Amino acid sequence: MRFWPLLLLTGCTDRLLEIRSEPPEADVYVDGKRVGKTPCAIPFTWYGDRELVLEKEGYRSRTEILRVRAPWWQWPVLDFITDVILPIRLVDRRFFFFPLAPQRPDPRQAEEIRRRAEELRRQTREKP
Repeated sequence: MRFWPLLLLTGCTDRLLEIRSEPPEADVYVDGKRVGKTPCAIPFTWYGDRELVLEKEGYRSRTEILRVRAPWWQWPVLDFITDVILPIRLVDRRFFFFPLAPQRPDPRQAEEIRRRAEELRRQTREKP
């Protein structure tokens, strides 16, 4: 039983989704759960598809399906070697960048704003 300290040297894999947006500070939802604001790094355990939603006031919300596939060293059997046997820490970091489009006002709202602006302009010209 002299080898038990070697068990403390087992490896590990850190998995991160790094989400960035332009502009920054967008709310990030992964699979319906709010996880922070961009830029952010989100740890995950399982590979697969994730639903990502980015929301920011004044911008259109954006929904994407992130396909997060396992790297070759995380395939079954090989993952046992890299996660348990090898005494190294591996990092699987996935980067995603999404530009957000400005939200355009509803044409009916824009027309109402123009009408009100013209009315105010007319009123200020009429006053002495």
